[in-house]
Amino acid sequence: MTWFEITFRKLVSHVSHYGLKGPLTFFLVVLSAGCSVGPDYRRPDLAVPANWQESQQGGLATGSAELTRWWTAFNDPVLNSLVERADSR
Repeated sequence: MTWFEITFRKLVSHVSHYGLKGPLTFFLVVLSAGCSVGPDYRRPDLAVPANWQESQQGGLATGSAELTRWWTAFNDPVLNSLVERADSR
């Protein structure tokens, strides 16, 4: 028997012992319903300019001064040093 089978059997035993079948079933149904997109899902059309490329951005200095150093608003020296180290690579 695998680890998963043993764990699953323990879970089923625990659920049946404490009478949690209803709430557990409800939770699993709600959880699985949140993962489906439905039969009529269509991928949205995105209008992206033909000349746009990610490589043209050139790192952090592509926007206004406010947006290129937005993390400095937190006044966190550790965050500043991490961003500087990442930018230098």
